[in-house]
Amino acid sequence: MAKLKLTVACDRYDYLQPLREGKIQPEGIDLNLVTVESGVRHQRMAHYGEYDGC
Repeated sequence: MAKLKLTVACDRYDYLQPLREGKIQPEGIDLNLVTVESGVRHQRMAHYGEYDGC
């Protein structure tokens, strides 16, 4: 079965570092983490639906 592709925008939080480095991977998900500043991230999500989550 194909993996679910998700793009998630977030800041550089320490607890997300293992995901960024590929040390851990969510099962069944092809995760694309994008680093975007908070105000910009939320505006782009709300107005343009640019990410699957933020």
